[in-house]
Amino acid sequence: MNRVSCLLTAFALLAGFAAAQTLYVEDNFVGHSAGDLFAAGDGVGQFPVGAGGTPEFGAWQSNQTGPTAPTSDGSTNITLVAFGAWDQYTDSRMMSQLLDNESDVAMLALITLNDADIFFGFSDVSMANPNGVRLTSSSGAITIVDSASGAPGTDTGLTFSNNVKFGIMVTRVSG
Repeated sequence: MNRVSCLLTAFALLAGFAAAQTLYVEDNFVGHSAGDLFAAGDGVGQFPVGAGGTPEFGAWQSNQTGPTAPTSDGSTNITLVAFGAWDQYTDSRMMSQLLDNESDVAMLALITLNDADIFFGFSDVSMANPNGVRLTSSSGAITIVDSASGAPGTDTGLTFSNNVKFGIMVTRVSG
């Protein structure tokens, strides 16, 4: 199997561009010890938002534990490893952040992908209604995803390079 990884350096979720902005989730992953972010085992694991992050007592959730658990470098980076297609997720569903359709919302991240193919965007808890982008580092393609199959949709014409840090922002328009 091909080992792929995603190095997440910083993450933010903002709402309300026209009016006062609300910062729902922000994390630069500071304050975690180097190594696994939660105890090894099989199933779903959780790890806290980094020191100074928002919400203060928020918890990220991940479906991989044990040898593929997210790890910290002890500085400001976490690494997610996957051994197959759509094998790994890390999300903010345990942070009790409900986003209605009244405000525009944006997700921003600094990411380094190494031979990875990931979805970055918004969805309901069941992942039945994903909306965002698919990032494919083998080709550098950024395509729109708007179906539960996760199949790439419209090519954005934007690209990124494998194993090079880049910033990305995905917006959801209200309504």
